[in-house]
Amino acid sequence: DSLKQALDKSLEDLDGFFTFAIGTRNGFAVIRDPIACKPAILAETDDYVAMASEYQALSSLPGIENARVWEPVPATMYIWEREPAEGARS
Repeated sequence: DSLKQALDKSLEDLDGFFTFAIGTRNGFAVIRDPIACKPAILAETDDYVAMASEYQALSSLPGIENARVWEPVPATMYIWEREPAEGARS
């Protein structure tokens, strides 16, 4: 299974309140439960993606004033992937 396929299945199988990140060598994903009662916030720039339970934890990051900052939507998956470096092993 791809990361997306595995996480799609987890939304069906997991029960409870959660927001979590999972990573692979070439990317990572954030997934949130359907009720979304646990606090979560994401910030994204060209240089980074960050996740925290409140904005204050992100406020000292470089470039945060220009970041796209948002609360993850319930029952939604966000995936960031990068191309492997040339010559890198998968």
